[in-house]
Amino acid sequence: MLWLKPSMIFIEKYAKLAILIGVLTTLCCNTSRAAALRIPLLSQYDYPPYLISETHGLNQDLATYLSNASQGRYQFELQTLPKRRLMLTIQRPNWNGIVPWVMPAWLQDTPRNRYHWSKVILEDGDRVLSLPTRALEWQGPSSLYGLRFGGVAGHQYVTIAPDIEAGKIQRDDAPNMLSNLKKLAADRVDAIFIPELLYRYLTQQDPQFSKDYYVSKNWITQERNQLRIMSGLDNKDLTDWLDLQVQHMKTDTEWQKLLRKYGLSSPHK
Repeated sequence: MLWLKPSMIFIEKYAKLAILIGVLTTLCCNTSRAAALRIPLLSQYDYPPYLISETHGLNQDLATYLSNASQGRYQFELQTLPKRRLMLTIQRPNWNGIVPWVMPAWLQDTPRNRYHWSKVILEDGDRVLSLPTRALEWQGPSSLYGLRFGGVAGHQYVTIAPDIEAGKIQRDDAPNMLSNLKKLAADRVDAIFIPELLYRYLTQQDPQFSKDYYVSKNWITQERNQLRIMSGLDNKDLTDWLDLQVQHMKTDTEWQKLLRKYGLSSPHK
């Protein structure tokens, strides 16, 4: 009969115990994940800092941040959608999810009674971007008269829309924001509107960017865009939790660190 040395018996028992612990741990983790309510996080933004790669960007960081903050209660899952498809999705009956970085007017909810709206989490606004050789300062729509304006397909430019329709400004669309920027770099358009948050991110990543392009000192509009998190009205537990979490984000060092990674900061209000 083969006898095992005491040390080998201990190792064998330890190995069996380790396997049991591993199985129990896996079951616990799976139970925790299964218990988390999956919440779609929808975004139309397909350019930096929101989307940098398939798994990297402010959108994904927000989804991960909120999931971790909920401590297993929610699992926020990013879905990047075109604006039209996003609008169709949130208009479905009993839709349950969130849409960050938006304003009530953008989602046809100026009275704020169709959806739930958080407090402001970021502020943004547009300025004119042009080449230094033909630097443009924004003094109103007339600043673009007779010029080629680079737009993004599907975007509405309310400030200059009447002048485009009247033929005073020539609009030349690109499929997305980064393609529009490339058209400006190639001198195929004279100017584009650039969101401040994108401009901050690009200048942080490459200080040369602010030398290669000229950004107007004046904003397109006097008021900044106050960006919030929108959520459906059917899940009061979620909206209540979001309200508390957004309030906490103002002073949360982890959230502020995430913003600084993209050259951003929380609004002072």
